[in-house]
Amino acid sequence: MRTLVVAALLLPAAAAAQRGVGIELGLRLAYAPSLGNAAGLVPMSEAVDVQVPIQLDAAWATETFGAGTYVSWAPGQAGAQGCTDGASCSAQVTRAGVQAIWKVREASLGGAMPWLGGGLGWEWASHRRERLGAATTTRWNGPELSLQGGAAWRAGERFTVGPYLLVGVGWYERVTIETAESSGSGSLGDRAVHGWIHVGVRGTAAFFF
Repeated sequence: MRTLVVAALLLPAAAAAQRGVGIELGLRLAYAPSLGNAAGLVPMSEAVDVQVPIQLDAAWATETFGAGTYVSWAPGQAGAQGCTDGASCSAQVTRAGVQAIWKVREASLGGAMPWLGGGLGWEWASHRRERLGAATTTRWNGPELSLQGGAAWRAGERFTVGPYLLVGVGWYERVTIETAESSGSGSLGDRAVHGWIHVGVRGTAAFFF
């Protein structure tokens, strides 16, 4: 009998604990100006001055911690210096990798839950210049490290929304140049450090078991 009583007391607790583990999906929209150099003495602002990233997050999460993947695509604004004399320019940035987020529940401020995170991934950026029907596309790719943080307000049982800030730092390892006649790629010898500052809004939907 005692065993049955103990089991009856423990089963609800175990079920509640299991409901605290599940999948958390996130959607972000931000504005991200560039810093540093794309390569050597080439400012990042001349390759991609600004990007507007749309990011999707997917994580295996508890109420206080989550670890998973992210993928981001962003239309960008190309630097103006190489886009004079009637040339048309465009740019874009894609990012993907893994990240972890810690939710500071004990520090809830005004109903908002602060959170901190870090990520490791890869970045692909491209710059396209077209003039008089002739186009040249330059592509770079390389690793990225990021630190991030924000606050989240609950919007129902499953949803949160709030502002976030992400600082990404990386360097490009390879470059590809494409024209209508030819293309070539290789390792980037004159590497430099560049960065992005993302300021935006993040929403999440949690599905705990």
